[in-house]
Amino acid sequence: MAMAMLLDVAKCTACRGCQAACKEWNDLASTSTTQRGTYQNPPTLNPTTYTLIEFIEHEEDGRFAWTFFNKRCLHCNQAACIEVCPTDALKHDAMGFVSLEQDLCNGCGYCVEACPFGVPKLDVENIYTGEAKASKCTFCQDRMHNDVVPACSKACPTGAISFGGRGEMILKGRERVEQLKAAGYADARLYG
Repeated sequence: MAMAMLLDVAKCTACRGCQAACKEWNDLASTSTTQRGTYQNPPTLNPTTYTLIEFIEHEEDGRFAWTFFNKRCLHCNQAACIEVCPTDALKHDAMGFVSLEQDLCNGCGYCVEACPFGVPKLDVENIYTGEAKASKCTFCQDRMHNDVVPACSKACPTGAISFGGRGEMILKGRERVEQLKAAGYADARLYG
């Protein structure tokens, strides 16, 4: 069965529990950062940050407001990164997500260039030879194949990240859009 995540930005409080759970589960190093006038840290996805809560500042009814967005691999059904990968390091898993087998990656960087969302990053292992490996959210493929939900979804305290069968998530997303529209958010929509 194809599995999917539903990311509900209206429920996200930017606690970054998903970000911390991802780093913890995948044993990813922290990123050294400096204050840049925003609470968003690090500034972008990188080889050791697979999920990132973006803090989008805007004006709403003459007042300062934030929208929080969970930036990560969207595990596209028609994934450009898969199309350009010459080694099959990136492919669709039987469970529907875009898997990454780093041991097959030759570090060409085609996936980095092809992704319209800027998700895959190259982890340069040797700057002199250019040896590198692609990195991105793996949908916790090790957890998935052991019937355990992805770490980010398990850690989300507000239910902003739902996980389940793709059909179930689409139905839940459509229902949520209708709830938001009824609450006055006319621009609410479901992506994917």
